[in-house]
Amino acid sequence: MLRGTPARITRKISKTFGHRSVSNCSFIPEESSKTKDATAFSSASFFLRAQKKMAGTFGSRQAMKVFSGNASNKILDDLYVCLKVHYGKTMAEKVVKYIIKISIKLFLVEQEGIIVEKDQIIITKLTKVVRNLALTFVSFVDVDYSYDRAFLTKQMDELQTYFCHLVDTYLSDKSSKRLEFVFTQLNSSKLHDAIFKIGGELDSNKKAIAANLSELLDKNEI
Repeated sequence: MLRGTPARITRKISKTFGHRSVSNCSFIPEESSKTKDATAFSSASFFLRAQKKMAGTFGSRQAMKVFSGNASNKILDDLYVCLKVHYGKTMAEKVVKYIIKISIKLFLVEQEGIIVEKDQIIITKLTKVVRNLALTFVSFVDVDYSYDRAFLTKQMDELQTYFCHLVDTYLSDKSSKRLEFVFTQLNSSKLHDAIFKIGGELDSNKKAIAANLSELLDKNEI
């Protein structure tokens, strides 16, 4: 549905990270989330601040159109809870904030039309990796004891390679360091083990993430 052009692919990548309409978003985990105090952090207010900061080039109507989708919203909610339980509130907030900032900046770069042809190929490859990673996550949740740590790490490494190329090429050194930080936390074997532990503390969150990933896959939005 959103294949074929860098613009559409970039929108899809942005949606995958869970950005939402400013008017609708409130970073409040679903009932599946066990950590009730996770509501202290609001991605809604943070995204609004980031949007206002970039108001000169990124209008509100455009932002609300691109960063929307209930399923992707819920994925980010449950990802935040997983990070908070594993790393603590401060680390979880930092990871989510960096994801939002980097995604907005990549979208702005795409809107400026400065992505060269060879990097459009990278975006296409990146989109494929994102979809495969989503399929892997859903499979690990649906089939007990199918979790393969090495396989997941390999996919995350591949994802990081493509993202790093785009960020290193088109964004600042600061953004590159932020992206490295994000992947250091997300591509952690200990985090993966905690998420996919059968009957573990994050069991309800991983199932919620899988359900919403399945919805996006069914709609061909990943």
